[in-house]
Amino acid sequence: MRGSSSIILAGVDDYHRFRLADLEKALAGCEGEMVLLLNHSPEQYRQAAYADVDLYLAGHTHGGQICLPNGLALKLNIECGPQVGKGRWRFKQMQGYTSRGVGTAMVNARFYCPPEIVIHELRAGSPAN
Repeated sequence: MRGSSSIILAGVDDYHRFRLADLEKALAGCEGEMVLLLNHSPEQYRQAAYADVDLYLAGHTHGGQICLPNGLALKLNIECGPQVGKGRWRFKQMQGYTSRGVGTAMVNARFYCPPEIVIHELRAGSPAN
């Protein structure tokens, strides 16, 4: 907390495996605050934006893991569009980032999709930043 400003850190579990990603429950009582949502998967980005989440951080996709030489993922293993499948993205007023992570799934290989560890630096600023 800095002055009268605060950041609410909310999170939900894996949407795919356990279906326990209850955004309504995770965001209860967060109205009017800056909300950073940690979600295993980017699937719920629309619901989060309409719930006034400010920053959505996800993983799950491994960036596609097996990509063409131009970085185009052959499969992202998500039930939403590829626009939120890896890297930085925006939807409505919400900013988001889906990390490629460092691991693999199903096949122990990565092609044209280097692993990443991301450090996000949060800075005070106007909502337009």
